[in-house]
Amino acid sequence: MSKLGLTVPPIKGETAFSLASRLAARNGVDFSEFLRDMGISHRALFDGTDAALYRLAELSDADAADLRRNTPQFEAGGRASLRGHVFPAVALRGAGIRGCRDCLEEDLGREHSEGAAIRGVWLLLQVTICLRHGRPLEPLWTEAQPIRRCDSAARFLELGDHDWKSLPIAEKREPTTFDIWLQERLEGKTRRPIWLDEFSLHAASLFCAELGRAAIATKLPKWKKLAPEDLWRPSSVGFDLCQSGEAGLLAALTQLQQMMGKPEDGPKKIFGNLHEMLAADPLPSELAPFRDFLRHHIETTWPLGPGEEILGEPVLKRRLHSVASAARATARPVAEVRSNLIAAGLLPEGSAKLPDEWAVFYADQAGALLAQIALNLSEKEFRQAFGLTGEFLDQLAASGPLASTRHADGSLNPMQGQALLDDLLCGAETVYVPMHHWTDIPTAARHLNCRLVEIIEMIRDGRLPRIGRHVQRQGFASILVDLASRPAGENPISGELFAVSQGIPKSEMLSFLHREMMTSRFAASPRAAGERRVLTSDDVAGFHRDFISYRKLGLAAGLDWAQLDAFLDENAVAPAAGCRRIYRRRDVSTLIAQR
Repeated sequence: MSKLGLTVPPIKGETAFSLASRLAARNGVDFSEFLRDMGISHRALFDGTDAALYRLAELSDADAADLRRNTPQFEAGGRASLRGHVFPAVALRGAGIRGCRDCLEEDLGREHSEGAAIRGVWLLLQVTICLRHGRPLEPLWTEAQPIRRCDSAARFLELGDHDWKSLPIAEKREPTTFDIWLQERLEGKTRRPIWLDEFSLHAASLFCAELGRAAIATKLPKWKKLAPEDLWRPSSVGFDLCQSGEAGLLAALTQLQQMMGKPEDGPKKIFGNLHEMLAADPLPSELAPFRDFLRHHIETTWPLGPGEEILGEPVLKRRLHSVASAARATARPVAEVRSNLIAAGLLPEGSAKLPDEWAVFYADQAGALLAQIALNLSEKEFRQAFGLTGEFLDQLAASGPLASTRHADGSLNPMQGQALLDDLLCGAETVYVPMHHWTDIPTAARHLNCRLVEIIEMIRDGRLPRIGRHVQRQGFASILVDLASRPAGENPISGELFAVSQGIPKSEMLSFLHREMMTSRFAASPRAAGERRVLTSDDVAGFHRDFISYRKLGLAAGLDWAQLDAFLDENAVAPAAGCRRIYRRRDVSTLIAQR
Protein backbone atom coordinates (compact mmCIF):
# COMPACT_ATOMS: atom_id res chain seq x y z
CA MET A 1 0.00 0.00 0.00
CA SER A 2 1.27 3.49 -0.88
CA LYS A 3 0.25 6.83 0.61
CA LEU A 4 -3.04 6.90 2.52
CA GLY A 5 -5.92 8.90 1.13
CA LEU A 6 -6.33 10.78 4.39
CA THR A 7 -3.10 12.12 5.86
CA VAL A 8 -2.03 14.82 8.30
CA PRO A 9 0.29 17.80 7.78
CA PRO A 10 3.91 17.14 8.80
CA ILE A 11 5.14 18.89 11.94
CA LYS A 12 8.83 19.59 12.37
CA GLY A 13 10.58 17.46 14.99
CA GLU A 14 7.70 14.97 15.42
CA THR A 15 8.31 11.40 16.56
CA ALA A 16 7.11 8.42 14.56
CA PHE A 17 4.64 7.24 17.20
CA SER A 18 3.05 10.70 17.37
CA LEU A 19 2.65 10.82 13.58
CA ALA A 20 1.17 7.30 13.53
CA SER A 21 -1.33 8.24 16.24
CA ARG A 22 -2.45 11.34 14.30
CA LEU A 23 -2.79 9.27 11.13
CA ALA A 24 -4.97 6.75 12.95
CA ALA A 25 -7.19 9.55 14.28
CA ARG A 26 -7.43 11.17 10.82
CA ASN A 27 -8.66 7.86 9.41
CA GLY A 28 -11.07 7.26 12.31
CA VAL A 29 -9.34 4.08 13.44
CA ASP A 30 -8.15 2.94 16.84
CA PHE A 31 -4.36 3.32 17.22
CA SER A 32 -3.68 -0.40 17.83
CA GLU A 33 -5.99 -1.44 15.02
CA PHE A 34 -4.39 1.06 12.64
CA LEU A 35 -0.90 -0.28 13.28
CA ARG A 36 -2.08 -3.86 12.86
CA ASP A 37 -3.90 -3.08 9.60
CA MET A 38 -0.88 -1.20 8.23
CA GLY A 39 1.47 -4.08 9.04
CA ILE A 40 3.47 -2.11 11.63
CA SER A 41 4.43 -3.81 14.87
CA HIS A 42 3.79 -1.42 17.74
CA ARG A 43 6.97 -2.65 19.41
CA ALA A 44 8.98 -1.96 16.24
CA LEU A 45 7.42 1.51 15.99
CA PHE A 46 8.20 2.38 19.61
CA ASP A 47 11.75 1.02 19.20
CA GLY A 48 12.26 3.19 16.13
CA THR A 49 13.29 0.36 13.78
CA ASP A 50 14.07 1.28 10.18
CA ALA A 51 11.37 -1.05 8.84
CA ALA A 52 8.65 0.62 10.92
CA LEU A 53 9.84 4.14 10.10
CA TYR A 54 10.06 3.52 6.35
CA ARG A 55 6.61 1.91 6.33
CA LEU A 56 5.15 4.91 8.18
CA ALA A 57 6.90 7.33 5.81
CA GLU A 58 5.37 5.47 2.87
CA LEU A 59 1.87 5.72 4.33
CA SER A 60 2.10 9.39 5.33
CA ASP A 61 4.38 10.75 2.61
CA ALA A 62 6.63 12.02 5.41
CA ASP A 63 10.38 12.18 4.99
CA ALA A 64 11.85 8.93 6.35
CA ALA A 65 15.13 10.64 7.26
CA ASP A 66 13.25 13.24 9.35
CA LEU A 67 11.30 10.52 11.12
CA ARG A 68 14.50 8.68 11.95
CA ARG A 69 16.17 11.88 13.12
CA ASN A 70 13.36 12.68 15.55
CA THR A 71 12.52 9.19 16.78
CA PRO A 72 14.74 7.45 19.38
CA GLN A 73 16.17 4.12 18.24
CA PHE A 74 16.21 1.64 21.10
CA GLU A 75 18.88 -1.05 21.04
CA ALA A 76 19.79 -4.17 22.96
CA GLY A 77 21.56 -3.68 26.27
CA GLY A 78 19.35 -0.87 27.52
CA ARG A 79 20.74 1.78 25.14
CA ALA A 80 19.03 4.21 22.81
CA SER A 81 20.16 6.83 20.32
CA LEU A 82 18.71 10.14 19.24
CA ARG A 83 20.23 12.24 16.48
CA GLY A 84 23.48 10.34 16.66
CA HIS A 85 23.86 10.63 20.44
CA VAL A 86 23.69 7.53 22.65
CA PHE A 87 21.79 7.52 25.95
CA PRO A 88 20.55 4.93 28.46
CA ALA A 89 17.10 3.82 27.35
CA VAL A 90 15.52 5.17 30.53
CA ALA A 91 16.60 8.69 29.57
CA LEU A 92 14.29 8.53 26.53
CA ARG A 93 11.58 6.09 27.57
CA GLY A 94 9.87 7.24 30.72
CA ALA A 95 6.23 6.76 31.62
CA GLY A 96 5.60 10.50 31.30
CA ILE A 97 5.22 12.68 28.22
CA ARG A 98 6.10 16.40 28.38
CA GLY A 99 5.64 19.26 25.99
CA CYS A 100 5.75 22.99 25.30
CA ARG A 101 2.30 24.54 25.68
CA ASP A 102 2.98 27.15 22.99
CA CYS A 103 4.06 24.56 20.43
CA LEU A 104 1.00 22.47 21.19
CA GLU A 105 -1.33 25.46 20.78
CA GLU A 106 0.19 26.12 17.35
CA ASP A 107 -0.24 22.48 16.34
CA LEU A 108 -3.89 22.38 17.34
CA GLY A 109 -4.54 25.41 15.18
CA ARG A 110 -3.50 23.56 12.02
CA GLU A 111 -6.19 22.19 9.73
CA HIS A 112 -6.63 18.40 9.89
CA SER A 113 -3.81 18.15 12.43
CA GLU A 114 -5.74 15.58 14.51
CA GLY A 115 -4.05 16.69 17.70
CA ALA A 116 -0.66 18.12 18.49
CA ALA A 117 2.72 16.55 17.79
CA ILE A 118 5.17 15.15 20.33
CA ARG A 119 8.70 16.25 19.48
CA GLY A 120 11.56 13.80 19.80
CA VAL A 121 13.73 16.13 21.88
CA TRP A 122 10.96 16.44 24.47
CA LEU A 123 11.49 12.77 25.35
CA LEU A 124 15.04 13.45 26.60
CA LEU A 125 14.94 14.14 30.33
CA GLN A 126 17.81 16.65 30.17
CA VAL A 127 15.76 18.89 27.85
CA THR A 128 13.62 21.11 30.08
CA ILE A 129 12.67 24.06 27.86
CA CYS A 130 11.53 24.99 24.35
CA LEU A 131 14.19 27.30 22.97
CA ARG A 132 11.86 28.86 20.42
CA HIS A 133 9.26 29.98 22.95
CA GLY A 134 11.28 30.10 26.17
CA ARG A 135 8.55 27.95 27.70
CA PRO A 136 9.51 25.22 30.20
CA LEU A 137 8.29 21.76 29.23
CA GLU A 138 5.43 20.57 31.40
CA PRO A 139 3.98 17.12 32.08
CA LEU A 140 1.12 16.21 29.75
CA TRP A 141 0.29 12.66 30.79
CA THR A 142 1.76 9.60 32.46
CA GLU A 143 0.93 6.12 31.19
CA ALA A 144 2.68 2.88 32.14
CA GLN A 145 1.37 1.05 29.05
CA PRO A 146 3.41 2.02 25.95
CA ILE A 147 0.44 1.65 23.58
CA ARG A 148 -1.57 4.20 25.58
CA ARG A 149 1.40 6.46 26.30
CA CYS A 150 2.27 6.72 22.61
CA ASP A 151 -1.31 7.21 21.38
CA SER A 152 -0.87 10.96 21.61
CA ALA A 153 -3.98 11.91 19.58
CA ALA A 154 -6.20 10.01 22.03
CA ARG A 155 -4.43 11.50 25.01
CA PHE A 156 -4.86 15.04 23.68
CA LEU A 157 -8.57 14.36 23.24
CA GLU A 158 -8.74 13.33 26.89
CA LEU A 159 -6.88 16.47 27.89
CA GLY A 160 -9.33 18.52 25.81
CA ASP A 161 -12.22 16.93 27.68
CA HIS A 162 -10.64 18.25 30.88
CA ASP A 163 -10.16 21.70 29.34
CA TRP A 164 -6.36 21.50 29.68
CA LYS A 165 -5.91 24.97 28.20
CA SER A 166 -7.40 26.45 31.37
CA LEU A 167 -4.75 24.84 33.57
CA PRO A 168 -1.93 27.04 34.92
CA ILE A 169 0.88 27.41 32.40
CA ALA A 170 4.58 27.38 33.26
CA GLU A 171 6.05 30.88 33.22
CA LYS A 172 8.54 31.66 30.50
CA ARG A 173 12.22 31.99 31.35
CA GLU A 174 15.38 32.77 29.46
CA PRO A 175 17.08 29.61 28.19
CA THR A 176 20.35 29.04 30.02
CA THR A 177 23.71 28.50 28.36
CA PHE A 178 23.28 24.81 29.21
CA ASP A 179 19.87 24.66 27.50
CA ILE A 180 21.30 26.23 24.35
CA TRP A 181 24.43 24.06 24.35
CA LEU A 182 22.44 20.84 24.86
CA GLN A 183 19.91 21.46 22.11
CA GLU A 184 22.50 22.82 19.68
CA ARG A 185 24.48 19.60 20.09
CA LEU A 186 21.29 17.65 19.44
CA GLU A 187 20.73 19.74 16.33
CA GLY A 188 24.31 19.18 15.20
CA LYS A 189 24.91 22.91 14.88
CA THR A 190 28.44 24.27 14.60
CA ARG A 191 29.37 26.38 17.59
CA ARG A 192 32.39 27.54 19.53
CA PRO A 193 33.91 24.33 20.94
CA ILE A 194 34.27 23.99 24.70
CA TRP A 195 35.83 21.37 26.96
CA LEU A 196 32.56 19.46 27.45
CA ASP A 197 32.27 18.86 23.70
CA GLU A 198 35.04 16.27 24.02
CA PHE A 199 32.68 13.89 25.81
CA SER A 200 29.43 12.10 25.06
CA LEU A 201 26.39 14.35 25.35
CA HIS A 202 24.74 12.13 27.94
CA ALA A 203 27.84 11.89 30.16
CA ALA A 204 28.57 15.62 29.92
CA SER A 205 24.99 16.60 30.78
CA LEU A 206 24.90 14.19 33.73
CA PHE A 207 28.18 15.58 35.02
CA CYS A 208 26.84 19.13 34.76
CA ALA A 209 23.67 18.21 36.66
CA GLU A 210 25.43 16.48 39.57
CA LEU A 211 28.22 19.05 39.74
CA GLY A 212 25.64 21.82 39.86
CA ARG A 213 23.65 20.06 42.59
CA ALA A 214 26.81 19.80 44.68
CA ALA A 215 27.54 23.48 44.10
CA ILE A 216 24.10 24.78 45.08
CA ALA A 217 24.25 22.64 48.23
CA THR A 218 26.15 25.60 49.71
CA LYS A 219 22.71 27.27 49.87
CA LEU A 220 20.27 24.36 49.56
CA PRO A 221 21.07 21.15 51.52
CA LYS A 222 21.55 18.03 49.39
CA TRP A 223 18.74 16.22 51.21
CA LYS A 224 16.21 18.90 50.28
CA LYS A 225 14.43 18.29 47.00
CA LEU A 226 14.29 21.01 44.38
CA ALA A 227 10.89 22.33 43.42
CA PRO A 228 9.74 21.03 40.00
CA GLU A 229 10.10 24.50 38.47
CA ASP A 230 13.75 24.64 39.64
CA LEU A 231 14.97 21.26 38.36
CA TRP A 232 16.82 23.00 35.51
CA ARG A 233 19.09 24.97 37.85
CA PRO A 234 21.75 22.33 38.74
CA SER A 235 22.58 21.66 35.08
CA SER A 236 22.89 25.38 34.43
CA VAL A 237 25.19 25.95 37.42
CA GLY A 238 27.33 22.91 36.60
CA PHE A 239 27.66 23.90 32.96
CA ASP A 240 28.76 27.42 33.86
CA LEU A 241 31.47 25.96 36.12
CA CYS A 242 32.73 23.86 33.19
CA GLN A 243 32.72 26.54 30.51
CA SER A 244 36.23 27.81 31.25
CA GLY A 245 37.72 24.33 30.90
CA GLU A 246 39.66 22.07 33.22
CA ALA A 247 41.67 24.79 34.97
CA GLY A 248 38.60 26.82 35.85
CA LEU A 249 36.71 23.75 37.00
CA LEU A 250 39.58 22.63 39.24
CA ALA A 251 39.61 26.05 40.90
CA ALA A 252 35.83 25.88 41.35
CA LEU A 253 36.01 22.40 42.93
CA THR A 254 38.72 23.57 45.32
CA GLN A 255 36.61 26.54 46.38
CA LEU A 256 33.50 24.37 46.68
CA GLN A 257 35.08 21.81 49.01
CA GLN A 258 36.47 24.53 51.26
CA MET A 259 32.98 26.06 51.54
CA MET A 260 31.24 22.74 52.17
CA GLY A 261 33.31 21.36 55.03
CA LYS A 262 36.59 19.88 56.17
CA PRO A 263 38.67 17.04 54.70
CA GLU A 264 37.57 14.74 57.53
CA ASP A 265 34.03 14.88 56.12
CA GLY A 266 35.29 12.96 53.09
CA PRO A 267 34.69 13.48 49.36
CA LYS A 268 31.45 11.51 49.49
CA LYS A 269 29.81 14.00 51.83
CA ILE A 270 31.20 17.08 50.10
CA PHE A 271 30.36 16.10 46.52
CA GLY A 272 27.18 14.12 47.24
CA ASN A 273 25.55 12.44 44.24
CA LEU A 274 28.41 13.52 41.97
CA HIS A 275 30.68 11.28 44.04
CA GLU A 276 28.13 8.45 44.12
CA MET A 277 27.61 8.57 40.36
CA LEU A 278 31.34 8.41 39.59
CA ALA A 279 32.07 5.79 42.27
CA ALA A 280 29.57 3.34 40.77
CA ASP A 281 30.84 -0.14 39.93
CA PRO A 282 30.49 -0.89 37.09
CA LEU A 283 30.86 2.64 35.78
CA PRO A 284 29.53 3.40 32.28
CA SER A 285 32.53 3.89 30.00
CA GLU A 286 31.38 7.34 28.90
CA LEU A 287 31.65 8.57 32.50
CA ALA A 288 35.22 7.28 32.96
CA PRO A 289 36.88 10.58 31.88
CA PHE A 290 34.90 12.48 34.53
CA ARG A 291 35.78 9.89 37.15
CA ASP A 292 39.46 10.24 36.28
CA PHE A 293 39.16 14.03 36.44
CA LEU A 294 37.54 14.08 39.89
CA ARG A 295 39.87 11.38 41.17
CA HIS A 296 42.93 13.41 40.12
CA HIS A 297 41.47 16.51 41.76
CA ILE A 298 40.86 14.69 45.05
CA GLU A 299 44.31 13.09 45.00
CA THR A 300 46.02 16.48 44.57
CA THR A 301 43.98 18.59 46.99
CA TRP A 302 42.82 16.31 49.85
CA PRO A 303 45.02 15.13 52.76
CA LEU A 304 43.76 11.54 52.66
CA GLY A 305 45.29 8.56 54.41
CA PRO A 306 44.52 4.89 55.08
CA GLY A 307 40.93 4.41 56.16
CA GLU A 308 39.70 6.87 53.56
CA GLU A 309 38.53 6.32 50.00
CA ILE A 310 38.67 8.06 46.64
CA LEU A 311 35.54 7.22 44.63
CA GLY A 312 35.28 3.81 46.28
CA GLU A 313 38.99 3.02 46.03
CA PRO A 314 40.77 2.58 49.38
CA VAL A 315 43.73 4.86 50.07
CA LEU A 316 46.72 2.62 50.81
CA LYS A 317 49.28 5.28 51.67
CA ARG A 318 49.13 8.92 52.60
CA ARG A 319 50.20 11.06 49.66
CA LEU A 320 49.41 14.48 51.11
CA HIS A 321 49.36 15.92 54.60
CA SER A 322 47.64 19.16 55.50
CA VAL A 323 49.03 21.52 58.10
CA ALA A 324 46.19 20.42 60.40
CA SER A 325 46.70 16.66 59.88
CA ALA A 326 50.46 17.05 60.36
CA ALA A 327 49.83 18.95 63.59
CA ARG A 328 47.71 16.07 64.86
CA ALA A 329 50.32 13.51 63.79
CA THR A 330 53.16 15.35 65.57
CA ALA A 331 51.17 16.71 68.54
CA ARG A 332 52.48 20.19 67.70
CA PRO A 333 50.47 23.44 67.39
CA VAL A 334 49.34 24.16 63.82
CA ALA A 335 51.08 27.54 63.75
CA GLU A 336 54.38 25.91 64.69
CA VAL A 337 53.97 23.17 62.06
CA ARG A 338 53.11 25.75 59.39
CA SER A 339 56.12 27.92 60.20
CA ASN A 340 58.48 24.92 60.14
CA LEU A 341 57.14 23.78 56.76
CA ILE A 342 57.46 27.24 55.25
CA ALA A 343 61.00 27.62 56.62
CA ALA A 344 61.95 24.29 55.06
CA GLY A 345 60.34 25.22 51.74
CA LEU A 346 57.96 22.27 51.95
CA LEU A 347 54.63 24.12 51.89
CA PRO A 348 53.80 25.14 48.29
CA GLU A 349 53.00 28.79 47.73
CA GLY A 350 49.43 28.04 46.66
CA SER A 351 48.78 25.88 49.72
CA ALA A 352 50.24 28.46 52.08
CA LYS A 353 47.29 30.74 51.28
CA LEU A 354 44.71 28.12 52.28
CA PRO A 355 43.21 27.29 55.70
CA ASP A 356 45.16 24.79 57.80
CA GLU A 357 42.78 21.92 56.94
CA TRP A 358 43.32 22.42 53.19
CA ALA A 359 46.94 23.62 53.11
CA VAL A 360 48.48 20.43 51.71
CA PHE A 361 52.04 19.28 51.05
CA TYR A 362 53.74 16.01 50.08
CA ALA A 363 53.92 13.69 53.08
CA ASP A 364 57.05 11.81 51.93
CA GLN A 365 59.05 14.98 51.33
CA ALA A 366 58.22 16.27 54.81
CA GLY A 367 58.60 12.93 56.60
CA ALA A 368 62.00 13.66 58.12
CA LEU A 369 60.92 17.12 59.32
CA LEU A 370 57.75 15.81 60.92
CA ALA A 371 59.66 13.03 62.67
CA GLN A 372 62.11 15.62 63.98
CA ILE A 373 59.49 17.97 65.43
CA ALA A 374 57.13 15.25 66.75
CA LEU A 375 56.54 15.64 70.48
CA ASN A 376 56.52 12.56 72.70
CA LEU A 377 53.31 12.29 74.68
CA SER A 378 52.58 11.11 78.19
CA GLU A 379 50.20 8.19 78.50
CA LYS A 380 47.33 10.54 79.36
CA GLU A 381 48.08 12.80 76.37
CA PHE A 382 48.46 9.78 74.08
CA ARG A 383 45.10 8.38 75.20
CA GLN A 384 43.40 11.72 74.55
CA ALA A 385 45.07 12.14 71.15
CA PHE A 386 44.11 8.66 69.90
CA GLY A 387 40.76 8.06 71.56
CA LEU A 388 42.02 5.24 73.79
CA THR A 389 40.86 4.04 77.18
CA GLY A 390 43.49 3.34 79.83
CA GLU A 391 42.90 -0.40 79.49
CA PHE A 392 43.25 -0.29 75.71
CA LEU A 393 46.54 1.63 75.85
CA ASP A 394 47.91 -0.66 78.54
CA GLN A 395 47.30 -3.69 76.33
CA LEU A 396 48.78 -2.02 73.24
CA ALA A 397 51.88 -0.78 75.06
CA ALA A 398 52.47 -3.74 77.39
CA SER A 399 52.58 -6.67 74.97
CA GLY A 400 50.79 -5.38 71.89
CA PRO A 401 51.88 -3.51 68.75
CA LEU A 402 53.16 -0.46 70.68
CA ALA A 403 55.28 -2.41 73.16
CA SER A 404 58.58 -1.69 71.38
CA THR A 405 57.84 2.01 70.92
CA ARG A 406 57.36 2.97 74.56
CA HIS A 407 60.15 5.10 76.01
CA ALA A 408 61.75 4.53 79.40
CA ASP A 409 59.80 7.40 80.92
CA GLY A 410 56.53 5.84 79.67
CA SER A 411 56.02 8.41 76.92
CA LEU A 412 54.98 7.43 73.40
CA ASN A 413 55.59 8.89 69.98
CA PRO A 414 52.35 10.00 68.28
CA MET A 415 53.69 9.21 64.80
CA GLN A 416 54.16 5.57 65.79
CA GLY A 417 50.62 5.51 67.09
CA GLN A 418 49.44 6.96 63.81
CA ALA A 419 51.40 4.34 61.88
CA LEU A 420 49.58 1.56 63.77
CA LEU A 421 46.25 3.26 63.21
CA ASP A 422 46.96 3.59 59.47
CA ASP A 423 47.87 -0.09 59.28
CA LEU A 424 44.60 -1.14 60.96
CA LEU A 425 42.47 1.15 58.80
CA CYS A 426 44.07 0.23 55.47
CA GLY A 427 41.22 -0.87 53.21
CA ALA A 428 38.51 0.19 55.66
CA GLU A 429 35.13 1.38 54.41
CA THR A 430 34.01 4.93 55.12
CA VAL A 431 31.10 4.89 57.57
CA TYR A 432 29.07 8.02 58.25
CA VAL A 433 26.34 6.48 60.41
CA PRO A 434 27.13 3.06 61.96
CA MET A 435 24.20 0.74 61.36
CA HIS A 436 23.45 -2.96 61.24
CA HIS A 437 26.44 -4.93 62.62
CA TRP A 438 29.11 -2.21 62.97
CA THR A 439 30.69 -2.08 66.44
CA ASP A 440 33.75 -0.41 67.90
CA ILE A 441 36.66 -2.42 69.27
CA PRO A 442 35.64 -2.43 72.97
CA THR A 443 32.11 -3.59 72.07
CA ALA A 444 33.49 -6.29 69.77
CA ALA A 445 35.83 -7.52 72.53
CA ARG A 446 32.95 -7.81 74.97
CA HIS A 447 30.83 -9.63 72.39
CA LEU A 448 33.60 -12.12 71.60
CA ASN A 449 34.73 -12.34 75.22
CA CYS A 450 38.34 -11.54 74.39
CA ARG A 451 40.98 -8.91 75.12
CA LEU A 452 40.99 -5.64 73.19
CA VAL A 453 44.38 -6.39 71.67
CA GLU A 454 43.02 -9.68 70.31
CA ILE A 455 40.57 -7.71 68.17
CA ILE A 456 43.58 -5.82 66.80
CA GLU A 457 45.20 -9.15 65.91
CA MET A 458 41.99 -10.35 64.20
CA ILE A 459 41.95 -7.21 62.07
CA ARG A 460 45.60 -7.62 61.08
CA ASP A 461 45.39 -11.30 60.15
CA GLY A 462 42.05 -11.01 58.33
CA ARG A 463 39.87 -12.98 60.71
CA LEU A 464 37.70 -9.85 60.86
CA PRO A 465 37.39 -9.17 57.12
CA ARG A 466 35.21 -6.08 57.15
CA ILE A 467 36.62 -2.93 58.73
CA GLY A 468 35.11 0.54 58.80
CA ARG A 469 36.23 4.04 59.74
CA HIS A 470 33.69 6.15 61.62
CA VAL A 471 33.97 9.61 60.06
CA GLN A 472 32.72 11.37 63.19
CA ARG A 473 35.38 9.87 65.48
CA GLN A 474 39.13 10.22 65.79
CA GLY A 475 41.95 7.79 66.51
CA PHE A 476 41.30 4.20 67.55
CA ALA A 477 37.73 5.12 68.46
CA SER A 478 37.06 5.49 64.73
CA ILE A 479 37.82 1.81 64.02
CA LEU A 480 34.69 -0.26 63.44
CA VAL A 481 34.39 -3.99 62.79
CA ASP A 482 31.51 -5.98 61.37
CA LEU A 483 31.24 -9.12 63.46
CA ALA A 484 28.47 -10.50 61.23
CA SER A 485 30.86 -10.62 58.25
CA ARG A 486 32.68 -13.61 59.73
CA PRO A 487 30.90 -16.97 59.91
CA ALA A 488 31.26 -18.45 63.37
CA GLY A 489 30.31 -21.93 64.50
CA GLU A 490 26.76 -22.68 63.44
CA ASN A 491 26.08 -19.13 62.26
CA PRO A 492 26.65 -18.83 58.50
CA ILE A 493 26.60 -15.47 56.72
CA SER A 494 24.57 -14.45 53.71
CA GLY A 495 26.10 -14.32 50.26
CA GLU A 496 25.24 -10.60 50.07
CA LEU A 497 27.07 -9.76 53.30
CA PHE A 498 30.11 -11.76 52.22
CA ALA A 499 30.11 -9.83 48.92
CA VAL A 500 30.16 -6.52 50.81
CA SER A 501 33.03 -7.68 53.02
CA GLN A 502 35.12 -8.48 49.93
CA GLY A 503 34.18 -5.42 47.87
CA ILE A 504 32.31 -7.51 45.29
CA PRO A 505 29.04 -6.24 43.75
CA LYS A 506 26.18 -8.22 45.26
CA SER A 507 24.76 -9.17 41.86
CA GLU A 508 28.12 -10.59 40.79
CA MET A 509 28.46 -12.60 44.00
CA LEU A 510 24.96 -14.05 43.71
CA SER A 511 25.64 -15.03 40.09
CA PHE A 512 28.92 -16.60 41.23
CA LEU A 513 27.04 -18.68 43.81
CA HIS A 514 24.24 -19.56 41.39
CA ARG A 515 26.81 -20.95 38.96
CA GLU A 516 28.26 -22.98 41.86
CA MET A 517 31.76 -21.59 41.49
CA MET A 518 32.09 -22.19 45.26
CA THR A 519 30.21 -24.17 47.84
CA SER A 520 27.19 -22.64 49.58
CA ARG A 521 23.85 -23.75 50.90
CA PHE A 522 20.28 -22.53 51.16
CA ALA A 523 18.71 -21.29 54.39
CA ALA A 524 15.44 -19.60 55.25
CA SER A 525 15.53 -15.83 54.73
CA PRO A 526 14.93 -13.97 58.00
CA ARG A 527 13.14 -11.05 56.34
CA ALA A 528 11.15 -12.56 53.47
CA ALA A 529 9.50 -15.77 52.40
CA GLY A 530 11.73 -18.25 50.63
CA GLU A 531 15.39 -19.12 50.92
CA ARG A 532 18.71 -17.38 50.38
CA ARG A 533 22.30 -18.47 49.79
CA VAL A 534 24.47 -18.61 52.92
CA LEU A 535 28.12 -19.47 53.56
CA THR A 536 29.67 -21.42 56.40
CA SER A 537 33.21 -20.91 57.64
CA ASP A 538 34.30 -23.83 55.43
CA ASP A 539 32.66 -22.22 52.39
CA VAL A 540 34.44 -18.93 53.08
CA ALA A 541 37.75 -20.68 53.58
CA GLY A 542 37.26 -22.45 50.26
CA PHE A 543 36.67 -19.14 48.50
CA HIS A 544 39.81 -17.59 49.99
CA ARG A 545 41.80 -20.68 49.01
CA ASP A 546 40.81 -20.48 45.34
CA PHE A 547 39.72 -16.89 44.69
CA ILE A 548 40.34 -13.28 45.63
CA SER A 549 38.34 -10.13 44.95
CA TYR A 550 39.70 -7.17 43.00
CA ARG A 551 39.59 -4.93 46.10
CA LYS A 552 41.35 -7.48 48.31
CA LEU A 553 43.90 -8.17 45.58
CA GLY A 554 44.88 -4.50 45.48
CA LEU A 555 45.26 -4.47 49.27
CA ALA A 556 47.26 -7.70 49.31
CA ALA A 557 49.60 -6.46 46.59
CA GLY A 558 49.85 -2.93 48.00
CA LEU A 559 48.83 -1.44 44.64
CA ASP A 560 46.37 1.31 43.84
CA TRP A 561 43.78 0.46 41.22
CA ALA A 562 45.64 2.14 38.35
CA GLN A 563 48.77 0.08 39.17
CA LEU A 564 46.68 -3.06 39.62
CA ASP A 565 44.93 -2.58 36.27
CA ALA A 566 48.31 -2.07 34.59
CA PHE A 567 49.64 -5.33 36.05
CA LEU A 568 46.53 -7.29 35.04
CA ASP A 569 46.65 -5.87 31.50
CA GLU A 570 50.39 -6.43 31.03
CA ASN A 571 50.12 -10.02 32.21
CA ALA A 572 46.84 -10.73 30.40
CA VAL A 573 45.16 -11.77 33.65
CA ALA A 574 41.38 -11.95 33.29
CA PRO A 575 38.76 -12.37 36.01
CA ALA A 576 37.32 -15.80 36.69
CA ALA A 577 34.83 -16.96 34.06
CA GLY A 578 31.64 -14.90 34.14
CA CYS A 579 33.05 -12.44 36.67
CA ARG A 580 34.24 -8.82 36.75
CA ARG A 581 35.70 -8.45 40.24
CA ILE A 582 36.66 -12.01 41.22
CA TYR A 583 40.01 -13.59 40.24
CA ARG A 584 41.47 -17.04 40.64
CA ARG A 585 44.36 -17.00 43.09
CA ARG A 586 46.48 -19.17 40.84
CA ASP A 587 46.31 -16.46 38.15
CA VAL A 588 47.56 -13.71 40.48
CA SER A 589 49.82 -15.72 42.79
CA THR A 590 52.99 -14.02 41.53
CA LEU A 591 51.54 -10.59 42.28
CA ILE A 592 50.61 -11.53 45.84
CA ALA A 593 53.96 -13.27 46.38
CA GLN A 594 55.81 -10.05 45.47
CA ARG A 595 54.26 -8.28 48.44
